[in-house]
Amino acid sequence: MPHGSVTRPRRRRRSLGVDLTILSVVGLLLLAALGAGGMALYREVYSPSAFVQRYLGLLEESRAADALRVPGVAVDRAALEPLGLEATPSDALLRQTALGSLSQITIVDERAGDDGITRVTARYRAGGHPGTSVFLVTQDGWNGVVPRWRFAESLSRSST
Repeated sequence: MPHGSVTRPRRRRRSLGVDLTILSVVGLLLLAALGAGGMALYREVYSPSAFVQRYLGLLEESRAADALRVPGVAVDRAALEPLGLEATPSDALLRQTALGSLSQITIVDERAGDDGITRVTARYRAGGHPGTSVFLVTQDGWNGVVPRWRFAESLSRSST
């Protein structure tokens, strides 16, 4: 060794296997985070429960005209006559003063059936009285990669 030269200690180099293992773990964690985020977004925005929650929120805000535009809500006028109801209902019932108050809305259950119908149970207070409704929701196509929903029909029952 020449005089005055400094020998550097050799740096220990990690093996390629360790590097690949670390990258794999980071990749799996990233995929898990994306999956969890996607599931949370689906549950809060695109699920049948979120669909029902949005509808009830419109009613809670006394926005009945907007609620009538939710798929599956509008009543077919031809279906009114066999029930002995006028085929030309008055829009007076859509005025805010004619609507009762709806509050404390909570989705308590969501069950998908083999028939393609999802049953979403909601509890609320209507005009100060407790109520429970089971909404029957069905998929109505897709908006890109997320499902679009509509009401099949609703079964209401009051609770005490």
